[in-house]
Amino acid sequence: MAGIGAIASDGTSFYLTPWSGNANDLIYRYSLTGTFLGTIDATPSTGSIPSIWPGRTGLEVVGNTLVANQGNNAGPYDQFSLNGTLLTAAFLGSPAAGFGLTGVTFDGTYYYAFDQEAVPSWLDVFDKNGNFVRTLTLNGLGGPNDIAPIEDLSAVVTTPEPTSLAVLTIGLAGLGFIRRRV
Repeated sequence: MAGIGAIASDGTSFYLTPWSGNANDLIYRYSLTGTFLGTIDATPSTGSIPSIWPGRTGLEVVGNTLVANQGNNAGPYDQFSLNGTLLTAAFLGSPAAGFGLTGVTFDGTYYYAFDQEAVPSWLDVFDKNGNFVRTLTLNGLGGPNDIAPIEDLSAVVTTPEPTSLAVLTIGLAGLGFIRRRV
């Protein structure tokens, strides 16, 4: 692997795409401690990514699926199972500006994919089923015509810790008990 094009994690593993070389269809899986766990052959719905291309620049893990673009600056995002089986071809695609999607993230409700062909630059927003929702224009970027290259994205999704949730539940139950006694 000549370099890393994109990285994603499901909390138990890291998933990496190569930046270039003859293995552009592969996604490499590592433990959180850096142990190599194997490769996933995720050949895009359009066929293998040519070795002369830089490789994938967008990858996201959502539940038991991988969402990966079809190559650097090429095509929409396909959806794969964690073993590499193609589930949905062109799961995320750009209806507005073409197929220049280079980075993707999921915030628990929406997917956001950067469209590098748009002028000015924008994010395409998709629902959890891959349906296009809207675009978010990114004004004030440093490049000419408000464009800038963004290769990979990430979102922070906050969920309550199990311990905090248990304490909150016990507290609410206690309040209910006290209220009934009063």
